[in-house]
Amino acid sequence: MDHFSENNVSQLWLDQEGQIFEYSAQAPAPSKDFCQVVVTPVQVIFRWWKITHRNAEGQRLHPGEIKECYEDFLHDDRTQSMISCAFGEHMLDYVINLCHGHLDYIQRLPANVMRNILKHVDLEDIARVSMLNKSFHQFSNDDELWRQMFANATAITEELEDLAKEQGWKKLYFSNKLQIQMQLQRKRRTEGDGTDNKKTFLTHAYHDEVQPRN
Repeated sequence: MDHFSENNVSQLWLDQEGQIFEYSAQAPAPSKDFCQVVVTPVQVIFRWWKITHRNAEGQRLHPGEIKECYEDFLHDDRTQSMISCAFGEHMLDYVINLCHGHLDYIQRLPANVMRNILKHVDLEDIARVSMLNKSFHQFSNDDELWRQMFANATAITEELEDLAKEQGWKKLYFSNKLQIQMQLQRKRRTEGDGTDNKKTFLTHAYHDEVQPRN
């Protein structure tokens, strides 16, 4: 089995605590205990905190904890069952895959790297990527990603920056030239600036490249 080790896991794939993965949540009824699973480069840790009333003497229950190396965890049906009961079968499968060395490298990439990748992906494919999971959905709707894509098509002015703060760069990206000019004019009137001293002109590249969605 292709397990991780402290030497072959790059710091790029670890969080600030040196962990490969961490998840915590309240277990479903009837337990409702608060549970946590952690995967480090060398072991799996499962913790649980009993959600219960203190007894008459005010005694506090200490959290339970199981620490196992990958090999032990993969052969421990009891710990696997506890993780499954707390978080569901899909979480258990995910942890087992991590123990086998199957790391989800793509969604662990830094945000700036993911933006650079998505900038070169067709719009239809970005929509498909956003449906893969929660992480890819966040990456695909990242405001800075759409700002960079907008900037590739036309110069960004101060007025556009202000408009984007209200509507977001993704919405502006899928607006056509006329729609944006009309929105800027309305914004000037709302702010009491009806003069033509400050105008934003969109380039032909933007007009040709970006078309509004139906």
